[in-house]
Amino acid sequence: MAHAWNHEPLGNLGQLLDAVALLASADRERAGAFARTWGWEGMWDTTLAVIDAVVGGRRRSLAVHLWAGHLLGVRERLVLENHLGRLAGPVWSLPARDVPRALACALRYTVAPEHDESSMPQLRRSCLAIGHAFQPRSVHEEALEWIGPRTAPRRARSMKVRRSGTRSPRQPAWWSLSRDAHVRSARLV
Repeated sequence: MAHAWNHEPLGNLGQLLDAVALLASADRERAGAFARTWGWEGMWDTTLAVIDAVVGGRRRSLAVHLWAGHLLGVRERLVLENHLGRLAGPVWSLPARDVPRALACALRYTVAPEHDESSMPQLRRSCLAIGHAFQPRSVHEEALEWIGPRTAPRRARSMKVRRSGTRSPRQPAWWSLSRDAHVRSARLV
C-alpha cells in the first residue's frame, strides 16, 4: 500500500483491491494498528474511506471528491485528478508536521522543469495540462509527444531514495520507505 502511495496515491482500482484482499485476511483494527506503528495512519484511513465509498457504497470522502473520483466510475484518471493527487497525497497521508515540506517538494516536482531541459518545454506541458484538465491522462500524454520524447517522469533529486537506505535531510519520509517496511508489511497477512 505504501509503495502505491509513493508512486501514484489512489491511482487505480487494483491498488484498492490489494487493500481489500489484505483486509480479507486481517481485521481493520489489526491493520490500523500496523499502519499506526509505521506512521501510515493517514494513508490507511484515506484508503479505507475510499474503499468504503467504492466497494461498500458508503458516503464519498473528500479524497474521492477531489482526486479519486475516477475509481467510482472505473475510468482513467483525468489530468486534473492526477495533478491534485500528486499534491494531495502527502496532505492526506502524513502527520501535520511533515505536510508543508512534502507539499513543497511535490509542488516543486510538478512545476519545475526536468533536470536536463529548459523552461520552455515545461511551460508547454503546463499549458497543455491546463487545456486538457478534464481529459483522460492518456489523451494528454499523447498530445505531449509534439514537445519531444520524454521518458518516465523523473523525480527531483531531493525526492529520490538513496540506495544505501538512508535519506537526505531534505528528503521527506514520504518517499523513503525502508526495505524492512516492505518486508514487515508482507508479514501482516
